Amino acid sequence: MFSGVEEAFHLTLDSGELLSTRVNDSGWLAVTSHGGGWRGLVTVYDSSYNTEEPPIQIRLSTTFVVDAAVSPDCQTVAVVTMGQEGGAFQSQVRFYPVDSQEPSAVLSLGNTVVLDLDYEEGLLWVLGEDQVSAIQEDGTASGVYTLGRNYLKGCSFGGDGYALLLLGRYQAGSAEQAVIVGPDGTELASLDLTANVLDFDAAGRYVSLLTGDQLDIYTSDFTPYSSLDQTQNARYISLTDSGAALLANSQQAWLYLPS
Repeated sequence: MFSGVEEAFHLTLDSGELLSTRVNDSGWLAVTSHGGGWRGLVTVYDSSYNTEEPPIQIRLSTTFVVDAAVSPDCQTVAVVTMGQEGGAFQSQVRFYPVDSQEPSAVLSLGNTVVLDLDYEEGLLWVLGEDQVSAIQEDGTASGVYTLGRNYLKGCSFGGDGYALLLLGRYQAGSAEQAVIVGPDGTELASLDLTANVLDFDAAGRYVSLLTGDQLDIYTSDFTPYSSLDQTQNARYISLTDSGAALLANSQQAWLYLPS
């Protein structure tokens, strides 16, 4: 892991397989792995990155751990597990205080595969293959957005208090609709897409869609904010909270500042 241009932390597992690493804004790191006799192992490091005395290490032998994230206040770690119940696979989210080996809350997500996480203040966003859930730290679901007959083409949790989804009616092919989902599971805004989206992002109160012809930046209700029609063959985009966008192709990167 790097801070600025310097390496801040380096970890080599003695055994097992690394599954995920997630760092919060305070520099706390959740490392998820399995092996060494454990089906799931989550180790949380604080910003001192002392490998000898981590704040908490969660070891599970009866269920698989697939991902974990530390809360912004560094008081809780959310752990996603997958096990078998009644002959069917069940995913769960478990919330552990960083000073306890027992979860303070557990919520079943049903038979879904968890693809991504984002931990905001008191709320965990969970992306499944067929739904997006916003879960409170007491284990109750603030809201669930079900994709229905649509297929997930992309998701960004980078915005403040919402999720940006790209959806399509067919499993193959590109996205046909962009949707903003609120923490209560409701669809706050939607936009029909008329061109193939090469990349997208969300940050703060802005969302961006990059196509082969132009870059469009919107506020989180899809009100147009700024547009750029000379993208210089950009294929990638990273959006900032101010609405500025970093564009890149395979050879160079440049910054776009909306006027």
